[in-house]
Amino acid sequence: MENEHFFIEKKALLLLTRYNLFCNSNDFFNTYFIRDKKTREIISRDLVLTLDNFSKEIHVSRFYPELKQRPMCKYLSAACFYLLVHHFAWEKHLNNTYHISLDCNPDVFASFYTKLLDFNFKDSFKSPGRSICALSNFELSDFDCISMIKEELDKDFEFSYI
Repeated sequence: MENEHFFIEKKALLLLTRYNLFCNSNDFFNTYFIRDKKTREIISRDLVLTLDNFSKEIHVSRFYPELKQRPMCKYLSAACFYLLVHHFAWEKHLNNTYHISLDCNPDVFASFYTKLLDFNFKDSFKSPGRSICALSNFELSDFDCISMIKEELDKDFEFSYI
């Protein structure tokens, strides 16, 4: 049987040929960074996932990978999301009983999160300020995300937190 996640995993491999992904881990959150392999420019620092074990939730605190502004990067933001969520789940030893939550504006929800075929984001309710709270079930993939994301940047890079 062909892997049902083949398309997004293929895009994830393409992402990793052009960019390095780095992670700074903590017990309850990870901060991720994207760096262009050719220019060594940090493209994004705004990728944060947090863990709530009580509610069995992976919360997408910040996800702005800035890949949309790069040339020939169609589907790479989706691949990045897939990689980060699965890396986080594998690193924190989570399973399919967890779900994913996030808050975003309705336009981003409609144009990005509802189109992620490996997830099933639904608008759970609107919060104050016209923001949508969305939830998705989570299915852990056997795709090896751990070895694809490095645990630290070069010594001269300083991590910046929220």
